[in-house]
Amino acid sequence: MAYINLSDFTNFIDFWQMLERKFFVRLSAEFHPTLTKLSNSLRKKYLITAVQTARADKVREFFEALSDEISNEEEWRPWFGTAEHAVHSY
Repeated sequence: MAYINLSDFTNFIDFWQMLERKFFVRLSAEFHPTLTKLSNSLRKKYLITAVQTARADKVREFFEALSDEISNEEEWRPWFGTAEHAVHSY
């Protein structure tokens, strides 16, 4: 949470990747959906915190680094502000 609160994107991602390599890799496959949900929730918390603290540079950094990875995930589509989502939202 400290990296999220500081909008420290690099350390936030590095810390999560370390957790994946050292701990999460040992979990059985039944926990993978839960880890994906946790990862997405923490990433969203990062974005919300960056917006609330007026850190547009950190929001931009987030999407530049992760857009290829998350852009095709259904859960993230609304976060990209696509025209398709805007039409369906109203």
